Amino acid sequence: AWEAVDGEDAVLKAAADRPDAILMDLVMPRLDGAEATRRIMRQSPCPVLVVTATVPGNFDLVYKAMGGGALDAVETPTLGPDGKPRNADPLVARLLKLDAALRGQTGSGFVPVPAAKAPSVNLPRLVGIGVSTGGPEALAAVLGALPRELPAAVLIVQHIAADYAAGLAEVLAPRCRLPLRVARNRDVPQPGTHDALDTGAEM
Repeated sequence: AWEAVDGEDAVLKAAADRPDAILMDLVMPRLDGAEATRRIMRQSPCPVLVVTATVPGNFDLVYKAMGGGALDAVETPTLGPDGKPRNADPLVARLLKLDAALRGQTGSGFVPVPAAKAPSVNLPRLVGIGVSTGGPEALAAVLGALPRELPAAVLIVQHIAADYAAGLAEVLAPRCRLPLRVARNRDVPQPGTHDALDTGAEM
């Protein structure tokens, strides 16, 4: 394992000694974590997990880092007055999932679903978009190109922790002609009225 003093150092060290994974801070001198992630994924691609003091407070950089190829974002654990770590469980959980993925222990993936009978009601036309690592910028480009008169509802599944879905919607909304919001339980998609943003599994 190695430790970098800033983003530029991380890019150089990843090129010289590519690691199994990188825990990337965001707010750093010389080169921030978002740009460092983008350069690493171009030059020495490896899994990057963003670890920052506050994900909502740094969501612009989180968004850029994920657009550059980061897998996920989590808040930095802290030490309490008793010397014990606080808020460490989310980071540990993501590291365990990443380790399982690197070892090929993620399971078979596909589970067949029995065909259902056609519903008796008329369903709205839907456009489904699935987005994974590095997807937010591509997603913004696609949504920005959709016309306001689109005769279908757009449903999005973005690979991001559910806690950060609202922040992603806020960043994407100004770039869309159609209104965009986070999907709610029992929502019925309405063509031409909104894009519904949902979240996929964490890392």
